[in-house]
Amino acid sequence: MVNNMTEDYSMGNESVVRINDATDKSEESIQKNYLKEIIHTKFGSHRGLGSQEVRENSKEAIYRAIENKSVFVEFDVSYCKIDGTLRLGHPPQEPFEKLEEIYSLFKNTPTYPKVDIKFSDKDDYKKMIDKVIEQGNKSELDFILVNIGDYGEKNKALEVEEYFCSKIKNKPQFKLNIDLERYKNKAEEGYDEEIVNKHIDKYKERIYSVSPEINETDWEKTAEFCKEHDIKNIGFW
Repeated sequence: MVNNMTEDYSMGNESVVRINDATDKSEESIQKNYLKEIIHTKFGSHRGLGSQEVRENSKEAIYRAIENKSVFVEFDVSYCKIDGTLRLGHPPQEPFEKLEEIYSLFKNTPTYPKVDIKFSDKDDYKKMIDKVIEQGNKSELDFILVNIGDYGEKNKALEVEEYFCSKIKNKPQFKLNIDLERYKNKAEEGYDEEIVNKHIDKYKERIYSVSPEINETDWEKTAEFCKEHDIKNIGFW
């Protein structure tokens, strides 16, 4: 994951480290210094830092990513039908720890959480969003980024995002991330372009960033979308 905040919506000079400033001039050391700087200042972690021993989307994977000083840590949450709680995990992944146990990991760190809510078309999205916000309020974190996953039919996502924005009206610590893959090719994806534009512009002040795929090839459309709606932050995934 890359967090890109350049004004021209490109990778730009912000992703370039002056390797000539490295004290140790060996090629290996230069590469390590370069990667360390990039990782600590430009990258978020997708589902934490997993490994063969540590499952992604688990509490330990998220903790490891925070320890690595990632800019942000993205993790999935879904509804657990057994006890009615929100838990870590991407369906059909087995649910892990409760969301309320995760927010506290970010306290007094420079890393912020990016909560990706995963719905099924049978879930009550309002209850899920209410719980994400309620537990986030209790955490007293000053910045929580939320991404709304798909919910049944495509146009339903507009409704879910609208509900989330209505609930964070007086809660400036919460911001919305737009999954750009959903809206970038509006007509091709089955959306009414006028409705999407009104939706994005209506909630412009609530939107912090968009997320295109990291291997996106159509950067012109990505840039045009961000400029059209005055969105300055792009988080690749």
